[in-house]
Amino acid sequence: MGCSQGRDETQAGSSRFEDALTTLPCAGPQTMSSQEIAELTGKRHADVMRVIRNMLEQLGLDERNFASVYRDAKGEERPCYNLPRNLTVTLVTGYSIPMRHAVVTRSKSRSRPSHRW
Repeated sequence: MGCSQGRDETQAGSSRFEDALTTLPCAGPQTMSSQEIAELTGKRHADVMRVIRNMLEQLGLDERNFASVYRDAKGEERPCYNLPRNLTVTLVTGYSIPMRHAVVTRSKSRSRPSHRW
């Protein structure tokens, strides 16, 4: 995945999730950590990790491809996931009806012949 580009102004709604996704650094593939997702959604990191494992299993994806670690405040390594944009959106749209609506609205606006999604 390349660098994020400016947001389409015709897109309905704005959210913290979209803002976070469009401001990801441009070095390498765009990803969002399970920690960031937990913070943005107000959910416990352990719960986000559980939902990610379930999502990856249902999609037939190997969780090891997304597994990582981070250092907590004590300097101890803790597990986390780094998800690419498509899986991040898949996950958070399950948490947020406004986000789900924004994705559906955007996909409809992109279904015109001059646009591709």
